[in-house]
Amino acid sequence: MRLKDKVAIVTGAASGIGRATAVLMAREGARVVVVDLAEAAGKETVALIRKAGGTAACCRADVGKARDAMRLVATAVRAFGRLDVLHNNAFWHRAGSAVDLDEKGWDRSLDVCLKSVYLGCKYAIPEMLKVGGGSIVNTASVHSLVSFGGHAAYDASKAGILGLTRSVALDFGPGIRANAVLPGAI
Repeated sequence: MRLKDKVAIVTGAASGIGRATAVLMAREGARVVVVDLAEAAGKETVALIRKAGGTAACCRADVGKARDAMRLVATAVRAFGRLDVLHNNAFWHRAGSAVDLDEKGWDRSLDVCLKSVYLGCKYAIPEMLKVGGGSIVNTASVHSLVSFGGHAAYDASKAGILGLTRSVALDFGPGIRANAVLPGAI
């Protein structure tokens, strides 16, 4: 029960790393806001948490848009009274080199993978400060450190997460811890 009485937001929580993280946080005692654009799958994650005896709410959001980022933080505070943990995990990927990838694909990838981390921090940090601190975990990637070719936008966004995570850690630590995890292929 390492997260007893804590409130956590997990973006991209309808599947994969996000779903596993949301379920684990609930098992550890957190009340979890499951965030995803895929609402039906997000509700499945909530059902898994509730079936195991945890507490969760679902919030459909496009995390690359400011109004949705504000709303998901407001959902956590309204539903559970506070915010302690933010796991920025959502991503969107379209393969392509800098020449092959169209501007729309570039923009969408950076909005969901990088801008969403900025927006999540922008709106979550003030709520965390109200309760004395918190923790931010940003899902970067091995692509943050090593490019694999044909993934220009994804590689750029994941490398950007490292810089943003360092800035948040310096600007708001030690009260708010900010860390990045760099998984490989899942």
